[in-house]
Amino acid sequence: MKKIIALVGMLALILSMTACGGEKKDPIVGEGTPYDSFFKAMDTIRGYGDQTQDAGTHYLSVYYYANAGAGVSSFRYAIETILWLKGEGETLDALAADSPYTGWNEIAAIGFNSPYPYYFEGLVSEIQGMVEQAGNLYANAAIMTLFPEEGLDFFYLKNIEVEALYELRDTARTLEEKIYARYTPESFDYLRDFATFDDAYMRICAQDSLSREDYRTAYTEARIALQINPLDVNNFRAAALCAGFAGDLPAAGRMVDEGLLLFPEDEGLTAVYNTIMAMGGEGQ
Repeated sequence: MKKIIALVGMLALILSMTACGGEKKDPIVGEGTPYDSFFKAMDTIRGYGDQTQDAGTHYLSVYYYANAGAGVSSFRYAIETILWLKGEGETLDALAADSPYTGWNEIAAIGFNSPYPYYFEGLVSEIQGMVEQAGNLYANAAIMTLFPEEGLDFFYLKNIEVEALYELRDTARTLEEKIYARYTPESFDYLRDFATFDDAYMRICAQDSLSREDYRTAYTEARIALQINPLDVNNFRAAALCAGFAGDLPAAGRMVDEGLLLFPEDEGLTAVYNTIMAMGGEGQ
């Protein structure tokens, strides 16, 4: 179990690799963030998703898969947008029709704590001359916990030739296939905002929704908090409790089981489980 927990702590370090050096196979990259390093980092994160899934820790695996998926899908959708801006495809939707996830809100919902949907949307906004919008999006990405300390610079993508862009798009799609072969992102009907990357904030939102007896919203917010940070026992407690109030007792049981696997001495999880069993799902 210590090994699994150590894997989670490595995510920020892996993400920082995307801003570090690497083989710049294409000279147009210059001093920018190497796309090959980006793909390697995302594939490494995907591999940790496989490991934690195989270990029977579903919510830990979601943490990895969600970050890898949001990162790669953001890169791919940015490439498709740049291709469209270069005159490819009748519409952006048509150009991206064969891709698994499109639209910045949909991609951001794959992994709420991933900075990449904000960053890459900012990138294509800057390319289109929407400077203020780009600045706001870059700022949102930069305050997120998992944003690489060294920063990001993929602006050179706008200068890559169409044929090479298609090759990058296909590379991203291949990696997406590997990620989504074992992981289907949960469909959260919840729009991102500047604070949805913060699990403590999402727990507060869940608590507020719970106090208003809006159990479905509370359950969504608590699940997002758990997706963002499965190494805070408070997120397992909140998600399991909200699942119980929403009437999803099987999910509540799974959350308690995995929480106790990671935090075997936590009395709070046991108390949550007893509360859920006592209510019998009547909260829905």
